[in-house]
Amino acid sequence: MLWLHRRMFGDVWTWAGKQRQRATNIGVEFHLITTQSQLLLDDAKHWHAQSVFEPDELAAKIHSRLASIHPFPNGNGR
Repeated sequence: MLWLHRRMFGDVWTWAGKQRQRATNIGVEFHLITTQSQLLLDDAKHWHAQSVFEPDELAAKIHSRLASIHPFPNGNGR
């Protein structure tokens, strides 16, 4: 996930691909980012493999959960 973020936004943001290292008013505690992100990715793999959701709903669920984790130092989930 960090690699992909860096590839997508590395030319735009210096912090692209770097995990948040401080507390914010949104998102999980920063020391839980890795664990919560891995749980999300594991869930997403299962949902995809088992066709639990249609593709657009799957994308929305992944995005929503990732935004609630708030893994990056800046940004607002867009």
